[in-house]
Amino acid sequence: MRALLFVLLSGAGLSAADSAPLSIQAVYRLNPIARGHFVTADDYEFKKRQRDIEGVAFLAVCTNSWPGGLVPIFAVEKTNRVELRRRPGLGQENSSEPIFYALPPTDEPEAAKIAGRWECLGTRASGSKEFFGWDLAIDGEKVAGRFDQFTDFRFGRIAGGTFRSNQLELRIEYIMDAYVVKGTWSEGKLNGHWTRVDDSENGTWEATRPAVQLPAATNLVALFEWRRPSDEARRYLVEGEKLANDWQRSSRPLCRVWRPN
Repeated sequence: MRALLFVLLSGAGLSAADSAPLSIQAVYRLNPIARGHFVTADDYEFKKRQRDIEGVAFLAVCTNSWPGGLVPIFAVEKTNRVELRRRPGLGQENSSEPIFYALPPTDEPEAAKIAGRWECLGTRASGSKEFFGWDLAIDGEKVAGRFDQFTDFRFGRIAGGTFRSNQLELRIEYIMDAYVVKGTWSEGKLNGHWTRVDDSENGTWEATRPAVQLPAATNLVALFEWRRPSDEARRYLVEGEKLANDWQRSSRPLCRVWRPN
């Protein structure tokens, strides 16, 4: 299993027409004193946090899978605060679960191409094959993610990567070994080559995403981060909502969510 890596899952899958459509559900805003910013009904502490809930902030996709075409949003712990990010915290890639999934900003079409679950098939130069899965997140051109956590590949780590101009590059660490994976995105599929960094092994790989039917892209609204310079506090509001003058809104949205009915 050592030479595992880029040996990846085969990507057969249902067509989007055959798959059940993803649903959107309420994401609740917590009061500023509470730890964190949002909670969903799927959260195991949801009932305990009822007194902290201010109301429904927006709607988003909440699921245990990583649906293709939507960007995952993570709660990343910082000193004395929690921030929402499009990638998990450094070193927490294999243990972080997204709070919810949303559409990327309108000026990030590349994000929808790569974010989500991928089923992969990798082949060594000897001809032997391996299958496994990737969950990928992206922010700008930077890619993070993890291997399927229910297989032996969970011991592998995606240590970083980029996706630009339809070209994906990942660095993978597996115990004491390291690999570089390079591939091209075309018509919803990925394929390319992988190489162990000491050149002792190499092969090819290909990947596809399970088809999903996304919610209708209507009634959308941008979600922005607000920062208070005096103490680096963070708040997250949809476009049109405002805070006092001592708060500054980020120039670009984190993602796009759905307005409550």
